[in-house]
Amino acid sequence: MKNLLLLVMITSIISCGSENDIPDGILPPQKMEPVLWDYLRADAYTTDYLKRDSTVNDTLENLKLQQKLFAYYKVSREDFYRSYDYYISHSGMLTKIIDSMLAKQNRKKPGYKLMEIQ
Repeated sequence: MKNLLLLVMITSIISCGSENDIPDGILPPQKMEPVLWDYLRADAYTTDYLKRDSTVNDTLENLKLQQKLFAYYKVSREDFYRSYDYYISHSGMLTKIIDSMLAKQNRKKPGYKLMEIQ
């Protein structure tokens, strides 16, 4: 009985700590944050401005903006989407990233350089 209780406690400790351990191939939060921020900005730009122009293929332009931002941050499309899926499934970590993005934007923190869109 004591061994079973010990095993349950150890498993609980390991499972709680594993959410903070980011697997290989996943962008760490401090790298994911600016990439995600600019990704969302590019999507908003496409939705708010480019879709209004009937002469522009907004889907193609959005893909070009994504390609530009992945190159800017030296991140592959696959790494970004794999990381995005990981953070979606770990909502507590995603919440921290989003809260940090919003706090930095609200403070307009010097040194928080974002990619120029357009």
